[in-house]
Amino acid sequence: MRFFKRKKISQPSGKSGSVKNKSSDEEGSWFSKNRARLIILLVFVILVTLFFPSLEFKQYLNFRPGTIAYRDVIAPFTFYIYKSKQELNRDREEARRRVLPIFQVDPSVAEKELDRLNRFFDELRLLRKSGVSDTIRIIEILSFCRRENIILTEKDAHFFNKLELAVNQKSFSSFENEMQQILQDIYAIGVINRSKSEIRKINPRIYIKDKDQHFEKDLNYIYDMKDARERILERFKARYRTASDSIHAAYALTSSLLKPNVIYDAKETNRLIHEAIAGVPLVKGQVLKGEIILQKHQRITPEQIDALRSLEKAQADKNAESIYWELFSFYVGTLFFILIALFPLLSFIYVYRPKIFNNNNHLIIILGSMLLVVALAFFVQHYGITRYVVPVAVVPMMITYYFDNRVSLLSGVSLSILVAGIFANDFTLLVISIFVSAVGVVAVGVLRGRKRLTNSVFLIGSAYFFSLLFLGIAQQIPIPEMARDWIGGLLNGVISAVLVYGLLLLFDYIFNVCSEYKLIELSDLSHPLLKMLAVRAPGTYNHSIVISNLVEAAGEAIRANSLLAKVGAYYHDIGKMYMPEYFIENQRFGKNPHESLAPRLSSLILQNHVKKGLEFANQYHLPAAIKDFIAQHHGTSLMKFFYEKALTLSKGVPVNEADFRYQGVKPRTRETGILMLADNIEALTRSVHDINVSKIRNAIHSVVEEKLQEGQLDECPLTMRELQIISKAFEQNLIGVHHARIEYPGQEKMISGKKAAKSPQKAKK
Repeated sequence: MRFFKRKKISQPSGKSGSVKNKSSDEEGSWFSKNRARLIILLVFVILVTLFFPSLEFKQYLNFRPGTIAYRDVIAPFTFYIYKSKQELNRDREEARRRVLPIFQVDPSVAEKELDRLNRFFDELRLLRKSGVSDTIRIIEILSFCRRENIILTEKDAHFFNKLELAVNQKSFSSFENEMQQILQDIYAIGVINRSKSEIRKINPRIYIKDKDQHFEKDLNYIYDMKDARERILERFKARYRTASDSIHAAYALTSSLLKPNVIYDAKETNRLIHEAIAGVPLVKGQVLKGEIILQKHQRITPEQIDALRSLEKAQADKNAESIYWELFSFYVGTLFFILIALFPLLSFIYVYRPKIFNNNNHLIIILGSMLLVVALAFFVQHYGITRYVVPVAVVPMMITYYFDNRVSLLSGVSLSILVAGIFANDFTLLVISIFVSAVGVVAVGVLRGRKRLTNSVFLIGSAYFFSLLFLGIAQQIPIPEMARDWIGGLLNGVISAVLVYGLLLLFDYIFNVCSEYKLIELSDLSHPLLKMLAVRAPGTYNHSIVISNLVEAAGEAIRANSLLAKVGAYYHDIGKMYMPEYFIENQRFGKNPHESLAPRLSSLILQNHVKKGLEFANQYHLPAAIKDFIAQHHGTSLMKFFYEKALTLSKGVPVNEADFRYQGVKPRTRETGILMLADNIEALTRSVHDINVSKIRNAIHSVVEEKLQEGQLDECPLTMRELQIISKAFEQNLIGVHHARIEYPGQEKMISGKKAAKSPQKAKK
């Protein structure tokens, strides 16, 4: 089957003077047209540059503890080995804990409180001599306690009043002396003004200054307020046993006279702590000039890594006068390194995938996901985690769901270069990352079914395992040393699958794009829109199902996105739910309503189903890729039936052809172009009586030829070779739909409603 070439539309020639400024105009328009994309690229490059390791750690970054040194490193000059941050923090904490909390004894506290106790008992004696009533004495006792800030209840006041009256002066003085002795004993040992649990966090011992005496003391041999009160209560219980009134009153009075007399000196303690921390040395050793730091073929120890880091710092200090030039050259070099890494990907999509390059959302998806992995690589490098846990395969796997395998593979190569750069141009990491990226693309792009993302976990983990195994054997790395990287690679498979799934959901939602997961969701025939279409316009629904099979077969034949084409076919005619009876497939053996309408009105009704379809699509948040099928499946085609009818009825009056054309957009993708052809071919073959293979082939040829001649496929990237393949796929599919069937005896009478003749057996009966 051959087709004529498309009509070429000639451009009007401009004035000769306009050619002079053509180059400069095109250059200016290119930058203005791509301003947003250049800004996106610039932001990406700047952010990635910030994630690259600084100069201080760049030279010896690829040396790791436990690996084998691939070259000798000799000290070029004498330098000190600085402690790591963890070591320095540990030593400073030890120095801090060696400082004992400082406490100062305040002798005035004991004197003041014992004096208040004496005044209390003097007050009791005066009240006894005054001869006033018990009620007045109790009131005076409570009044004295309030003045002296002594907390006693009325019951306690009654006890002391009766005590003073009931016993003789000698017994009364003995009770007073006993309380004085208890307070003196407590104050002699000392009462600190902090809880022991709080001080014990600092140190279990304290340093006490008492006049000219300075001494250490264990916290177990001094009281805090809680311990002192408990000790007072124990003494009174031992003395009075079952006399609860005596115990309660004596404890209440003594507790009110208990105050800390050993005071924490926070200022002095903090000063000593700061001095101790400041006295911790920053270095832990020295390397002499000419001393071997690393020896080739020997295992690298953590101590040697510390020496390398110290050497890098010493080199930076020696070159302090040229630090600004080094920073400038580092960032400029890093920037160009990033651009070189991105060049294969960006140049390919600019030349061969302009739809991706010209779509800002698509660029953000690609570069944004790459930036995420670069950020993860930075944190992995910063915290010393195995580099093989960086999920490089996430980006090519995710891009495969949105675009195609070539873009995915190139994105994997570019990202692998960037990640290897973060790890000091680790060539082994670069090779393994490219290999695993390719495995990820194969896992997503070749495997079929909903479980292929799950299967990719096993494939990516296996790819890391075997690549690390064989490269490790080639480099003679002991297997126990590779175990850490193996675990990282196996975890990488799980992390990659989780991130891919999460990013697909995120980007589908934010950018309203259409990943394969979104298409699978939309392909469910129980989707509310499709269920509504089946109820309101059953003929259109069945037509869409047939069309979906046609476009899916054609899409697979030319390796287009057959799933997108199929889903687009499901939804392309949803606008026919509005006024469905005006579309032939929904008319049920009745009068065609268009017979009573003017041709122009009929054309408006048909045009309106595209507009209504887009309204339904917006209402149900269909992705932009699906909306394209609604807007482009008729293009600007002419409604010939109504146009011819208008010409017949016009009786010579001119008819505007534009009034009878769809006001849509011509197909701009291979998938929407396939749908336009399938829609027209299916409608034509459905209207043909006594269909056969020859008629199917002629119908396909005529529709394709017509669309080419009308220019409906001018904006569509379908080639002539692809049109021939599509036509063959349509033919095979339609032959299956319209296959011949056996005519059974009595079939005509059954269709006409007449009863069939009785069988011979029944006639005999």
